[in-house]
Amino acid sequence: MVLRHFLILSLNAEMILRHILSFIKIQLKVE
Repeated sequence: MVLRHFLILSLNAEMILRHILSFIKIQLKVE
């Protein structure tokens, strides 16, 4: 149970990191 919960958290963290990276790339292109 705990391991599955940790996997879900890590997947969410990966998605959040991808959104942040894509947002930063857009900001750099604007500047």
